[in-house]
Amino acid sequence: MKKLLLTCVVLFAMAIGAHANYTLNESQLNQAFANATEIQLVNLLENPAALNLAGANTFFVASDKNAIVAAVLAFFLGGIAIHRYYLGTKGVMFFYYFCTFGGIFGIVPFVDFVVLLVESNDISKYCNNEKFLMWM
Repeated sequence: MKKLLLTCVVLFAMAIGAHANYTLNESQLNQAFANATEIQLVNLLENPAALNLAGANTFFVASDKNAIVAAVLAFFLGGIAIHRYYLGTKGVMFFYYFCTFGGIFGIVPFVDFVVLLVESNDISKYCNNEKFLMWM
């Protein structure tokens, strides 16, 4: 089944790529390089604010995440914890969901779905949440 899915994805990507018509405007490219600011990696590591970033350990901001998107991901792809990745949880959550057969046979993602819909006004407590049961 995995091989069939992978084959379908590859064929779809090839079909889209075959019909793509790419053009390159040389003058716009030269203008973009002329307006660019050169930043050296050493300076960036010493001062992350050089790129107007909040810092090297920046986490997802709760306002960037949409509760409806997270709920839809929980409903359709919750068994593999995609909604948790969207909310900023680390990659180990996939392992937890795998070991519990999709979050205890899909019950945990379904409860996540309901909680995200009910509390859609403020989902900040679910962003970057490392607990298996994010609502507890």
